[in-house]
Amino acid sequence: MEWLKKNIVLCLIILLVLLTGLAIWQTSRVADDERRHTVSVEPEGVMGTRCKLTLSCKTKKQVEQSEAAFKAAMQEIRRIEGLMSSWIKISEVSQFNEAKAGEFVLLSPEILKVLWIAKQGYEETDGAFDITCRPSIELWKKAKKLPSPEAINAARAASNWDLIELSENGATKKRDTVCIDLGGIAKGYAIDRACQLLQEKGYTYGYVEIGGDLCTFSESGKKVIVDIHNPSAKKPLGSFRVANAAVCTSGDSARYVELDGKRYSHIIDPRTGKPAEKIHQVTVRNSGKFATTYADLWATALVVTGVPKNEKLPAGMAVESVVK
Repeated sequence: MEWLKKNIVLCLIILLVLLTGLAIWQTSRVADDERRHTVSVEPEGVMGTRCKLTLSCKTKKQVEQSEAAFKAAMQEIRRIEGLMSSWIKISEVSQFNEAKAGEFVLLSPEILKVLWIAKQGYEETDGAFDITCRPSIELWKKAKKLPSPEAINAARAASNWDLIELSENGATKKRDTVCIDLGGIAKGYAIDRACQLLQEKGYTYGYVEIGGDLCTFSESGKKVIVDIHNPSAKKPLGSFRVANAAVCTSGDSARYVELDGKRYSHIIDPRTGKPAEKIHQVTVRNSGKFATTYADLWATALVVTGVPKNEKLPAGMAVESVVK
């Protein structure tokens, strides 16, 4: 009888161990299912350059839903491009550029927001960032020989902030020749909006990159390794890690014009109407609201001004690399 009792107790102990082991195994499976999975897409034909969107998913459900999230983010980027591109004839920017003097142009809140940021940037950079210098950009882009001083001065006088009146819902030009170009800020704004949308869909880590400019978001502080483009070699100049920050690079390695045997940057110094010559490339890092928008703006401005040691940058912004 005692033997039977001992066997019963032993069986119960074994059963308890087996059940405990089963419980541990099931808990481990749940934890395994919740491991982060990184997914990426690289859509083509985005703002005329390369594009990459990356998300880290906590669950298999997030992995399954990532395709829809990527699609929504890309639709947002293309929507902003459709509003702000000066190369798309039906964009709001093109409509403003084609308007006659005195004609009121109704603009969306987003365009007006970016215009106000651009005007603020113009003031903070002492005119080094100026979206109104499109006539100068066009002059140098189409030139077959060095433009004359008269042509340079005429292009610069054709469009400036003094000739634009912004209101709560639109803008009016004071001269027919006034036109704007958001090429130095729209990409950054599109990246910011795409990141915001992905976070609203429940993703806590990821990044959006367009043409080498990117923004990363992370609730845990997980960092992304960013390589600094080397304009003279395939090997990066270096790398650094960022979390919840934007990184933008501006320079003349990809876009330029050659006149009389000399290469000129596509980035125009709005103060002179001539191509920027201070430095070849600058990379900046920024954090805060509209981090990529401001990083995009300031990277362009610093190519124009150069980066002196006493350069006063906005709070949260830092220069990571300069190529002279």
